[in-house]
Amino acid sequence: MLTTLSGPQMRQLHEALLAAFPQEEQLRLLVRFELNKTLSTLVKSDTLSAMVLELLEWAEAQGKLEDLLQGALNTNPDNPQLKAFVARVGLAAVTPPAAPPAPIILPATPETDTFPKWHALLSDLASGQCTPILGPGLLEPLLGASRDLARRWAETFRFPLGPRVPEDLPQVAQFLATVESPNTLRQEFRKYLVEELITRHGTQVPGLDRTAAPDDLLRAVAAARWLQNPADPFRVLAALPCPLYITANLDNLLAEALRAAGKAPEVELCRWLDDDRWPPSIYDREPDYQPTVARPLVYHLFGRLPLPFSLVLKEDDYFEYLVGVTRLARLVPTAVRAALSDSALLFLGFQLDDWGFRVLFRSIIRQGVPGRRGQYTHVAVQIDPTTANTPEAAGARRYLQSYFESADVTIYWGRVEQFLSEFQAHWTRYQAGEGPR
Repeated sequence: MLTTLSGPQMRQLHEALLAAFPQEEQLRLLVRFELNKTLSTLVKSDTLSAMVLELLEWAEAQGKLEDLLQGALNTNPDNPQLKAFVARVGLAAVTPPAAPPAPIILPATPETDTFPKWHALLSDLASGQCTPILGPGLLEPLLGASRDLARRWAETFRFPLGPRVPEDLPQVAQFLATVESPNTLRQEFRKYLVEELITRHGTQVPGLDRTAAPDDLLRAVAAARWLQNPADPFRVLAALPCPLYITANLDNLLAEALRAAGKAPEVELCRWLDDDRWPPSIYDREPDYQPTVARPLVYHLFGRLPLPFSLVLKEDDYFEYLVGVTRLARLVPTAVRAALSDSALLFLGFQLDDWGFRVLFRSIIRQGVPGRRGQYTHVAVQIDPTTANTPEAAGARRYLQSYFESADVTIYWGRVEQFLSEFQAHWTRYQAGEGPR
């Protein structure tokens, strides 16, 4: 059992960890995923070398050296310096990680098993011309539906419009911002995120702190889910060979999943407001940056949680967004504009009546060149409304088909998890030369 390190051993393991985790973000993920700790609570240094040394000193003091070393091997099993250190100190207890669990493939339904566009979609993916566009439905397993929040706020703040409790979050958010203030809206949104995450996941993920930033809580909860479920949508998406992802969500989970998959994503925001508080762009640092599979671009349409001014929450925000992205269209990266015109688009986690989806469809998708879009296979994943078995549901399905067909988008009827599971299975066979079934 490794309980202490000599001076030379400390230096060797320090050098091995620096080689295996050359970026602070990688080290942070190691500590979060493998030790269930937050790096910032363990180290206070600013440089990576000093951080690693503090981490080693903490692990030695807490009797966690073997846990740290095993976690490092789990995360980066092929690093030669880590393997050499284990062999040098003769640690039998620290072993290479087992092969990852096989993907969980959900059983196909008769409807989805006959989806006609698999081969065309896989061809677009193989050529690097597939762009996932993520909607709020991907966060429902973590936070619940936005309709639930709308109902809660409507009841709490006594929303007066209409006989029924509203489920339109931007409408209720507009009311809250008007009768209270925009800042109150943002504070209530943050409070909701924190309370919902702790209430839903506090038992399974101990140590969630109410004073922590929502991004940090989301990261901790998602990390626990990813370890348990290799078919989690974020893990599946991160493993795809896509150079660019677009998201209508405010969280950072997609970038986290990409980093956990060994990639180095760059995060960029749609600068829909003429405001000097926007963070520096990757294109300020690297004007010639081109997204790649190894270094993909994650483009946030409606802001990010750490930047409250950037959030698109209420009705007025969406109207201003439409105006802003038109007036400031030059600030949309060329790679994003090209992807929207010249790649297969996957709409995941949207509902047709989402404000975000409607604004996205109008302000960005319609800016592309229709003739070019018709050359690719675009897919929108939608829950089949006819499962309700009512005349209204049948009409809803016809409406959805008409709406999407007008934009050359094929509907996959089913859940996002089902689609991605089948997509992953078909992609595995496609890579093996078997083709989709």
